[in-house]
Amino acid sequence: MISRLPTMGVGRTDDQSQAVTPLELFYDLVYIFAVGQLSHHLLTNLDWKGAAETGILLVGVFAVWAFTSWAGSLLDTSRLPVRAFVIGTLFLGLLMNTTIGEAFGDRGGLFVGIYLACQVSRSIFVVFAGVDTIMQDHFFRMLGWTVITAPFWIIGALVEGQPRLILWGIAAMVDVIATLLSHPGLRRRTETRNYEFAGEYLLERCRLFFLIALGETVLTSAGVFTQEPLTPIRLVALLVAITGTAAIWWSYFVRSEEEALDVLEETDDEAKIGRNAIYAIAVMLAGLVLAAVGDELSIAHPDGEPSLAASITLFGGPALYVLAQAVFQKRTKGRAVSSRPIALVAFAAGGVASLWLPTLLAASLATAIMIGVAAHDSVIEAREKAAR
Repeated sequence: MISRLPTMGVGRTDDQSQAVTPLELFYDLVYIFAVGQLSHHLLTNLDWKGAAETGILLVGVFAVWAFTSWAGSLLDTSRLPVRAFVIGTLFLGLLMNTTIGEAFGDRGGLFVGIYLACQVSRSIFVVFAGVDTIMQDHFFRMLGWTVITAPFWIIGALVEGQPRLILWGIAAMVDVIATLLSHPGLRRRTETRNYEFAGEYLLERCRLFFLIALGETVLTSAGVFTQEPLTPIRLVALLVAITGTAAIWWSYFVRSEEEALDVLEETDDEAKIGRNAIYAIAVMLAGLVLAAVGDELSIAHPDGEPSLAASITLFGGPALYVLAQAVFQKRTKGRAVSSRPIALVAFAAGGVASLWLPTLLAASLATAIMIGVAAHDSVIEAREKAAR
């Protein structure tokens, strides 16, 4: 039985603090670079094939962060073996992120090798760390799923072009499905109702990760602006891009975060809330990557001709973010805030209309919709405060 395996005794106990440590925040900072690399890869391969490649790479990058963060909720980060493990994973993650631009080129083998090394080593470490039997069994099953998808990743790295895209696409799809099903095994599945889990800790990790990702979109916009000639219209494009990012920040941190913590206090399944938060952040990250590309296009070519690529990135990015919020709210509270479905309809209509609009005007419309979402949250927050 798994529970009879020898352990290192570095699992976190119930009476230990669940706060995010500086080491874990240090680990999260690696992903500033990853978000920039993903958006740059999509920008330089702005077609359906490039979008598929970026999606596959996003699955790999996010999986390493997400499951390492989940492991962090179970481990005592004050212990030397845990610190060494996190720092080692940090180095591997950074090295993997440097290969993103050429993962479908000459560095595919390095990307896959590091990805599998992170997935396998983490699962083995947690199994022998001394965590409770429920999570020990879960990470053991996770290791089994990694073994199942590994041949697709490895063979894909040995071939080029379309075969690599197909094989890695299959592997990424299986990884996503296995995650959504909580890595089921033979007649075994993780049951977390009434399970003692550090839900607030994991929400904090998601919060900090999202904040870091938002920071990268700001840096991306500023970087493009500095590389282009200074003109009044480009300055307006930068202002529109930063305002859109600020509206996304507002809609996440002003009210939605507090709602999630309230739900956490009322639930008997904190781990389920944590999983939903992880899923939401994954989709939000995809939205930020798209939005970053849209911002780059609008700043570099503010008077550019209408294009399908600009419409999808400018409106699809924030729409993915809003969709992730709406689904999270629906799954945790039973209903989404009314502004979310309205905004999704507006983004769809705006995306169609933008096919006849210059880039800057399209970007301004997308930002205006996002401002509306943030403003609605502020109105609700003001009413709630007044009713107390």
